[in-house]
Amino acid sequence: MAAVEVALLVEATNLPIRFNQSGFEPWHWALVVVALVVAYMVHMQVFRSFTRRQAVAAQP
Repeated sequence: MAAVEVALLVEATNLPIRFNQSGFEPWHWALVVVALVVAYMVHMQVFRSFTRRQAVAAQP
């Protein structure tokens, strides 16, 4: 899910990440990796909070 969100973000902002694109800079890949890590961490926090609520609600 995080990879899809980052891919959509890259396409929406027209960030040149391919070597043959005009305006390509190697640091653009650093932005993509940072965005991927942040999105993954946010997704994991949301998933953990959701599963904790489900576990607490299931207890009698």
